[in-house]
Amino acid sequence: MSNIHTNIKILREEARLSQEEFADKVGVSLETVKLWEKGKLDPTSSEITIMCPILRIHEEDFLERDILSERNEAGDMMKKSQNRNTYNWYYGDRKIFAFYLSYLIIIPLAIIFTFLIIGALAKMAPAEPSDEFINPIVSQIMASFLVEGFISAIYIIIYMFKRRILRFQWWYVFWISPALGILTIIAGIGMIGLYGFAFYKAVIKKGKNI
Repeated sequence: MSNIHTNIKILREEARLSQEEFADKVGVSLETVKLWEKGKLDPTSSEITIMCPILRIHEEDFLERDILSERNEAGDMMKKSQNRNTYNWYYGDRKIFAFYLSYLIIIPLAIIFTFLIIGALAKMAPAEPSDEFINPIVSQIMASFLVEGFISAIYIIIYMFKRRILRFQWWYVFWISPALGILTIIAGIGMIGLYGFAFYKAVIKKGKNI
């Protein structure tokens, strides 16, 4: 908890709250806030739980991150014109945020559209005797499963290249198709976990790559 004192001061100022206003919102005295920011008193767990929403930060980030160092590093990067358009000390990297957010949006849309399109095609197609043994709903679900798995597989491969888990080589063209097929099945089965991970990175972490 060595960084919480500077974190309180920086985040309070970022929220444009005076020490008096912040003390009133948290339900403590002005002197307590001053002692926190001077590093002479640690807030209790319950006080931290109260102040984190006020400071617009997740409790885990508040306890683990060194906001002062992050701000200084961000300032240095801005001076060097690095990541000028994408870096934000609170929201993180907008490209990372957009990557996970797009997955959260595309997957449910793909499942819904696939389900509706397969259902419409099944109604339009002439019925065959063998079709009596095939439940249309099952066909719609399976098609949605495959589409969701395929899209997830593409995202997984992009993620692996972005994180440099893989580095592209020319001979990758020989295994990309079977790899996509296998990943489609795996990603389809693990869809809930993948979606939960994307939700955590986009909504909770807000694109922070830490």
